[in-house]
Amino acid sequence: MATTPAAEPIINILPPVPAENAIKCHNGLSIGSENIPRIFARFGYLSIWDIWYRFKVFHIEFYDLETGERLLEAGQYGDNVISNEQEVIDDTLEEIRKKFNP
Repeated sequence: MATTPAAEPIINILPPVPAENAIKCHNGLSIGSENIPRIFARFGYLSIWDIWYRFKVFHIEFYDLETGERLLEAGQYGDNVISNEQEVIDDTLEEIRKKFNP
């Protein structure tokens, strides 16, 4: 199977943000944010071209930042020849929304 070489990092492509447009960030919690869950996500996909781009696999996982416990996973796990990438992304995000906000 042929592979595509790694792309240039996005940070090298985007122009720098002018100082007046930069958002100030700080380390720590905002008032009232103690009860907001701290999570992170990772995703992977395999996309192919066959008349249009479509995913063979599209997968998103969410983890608790404190414990590392996997909280949720969603996606498409097989080749659906009548789907397209945007449809899969929309369906996956809707699945995530329903699981996080039942």
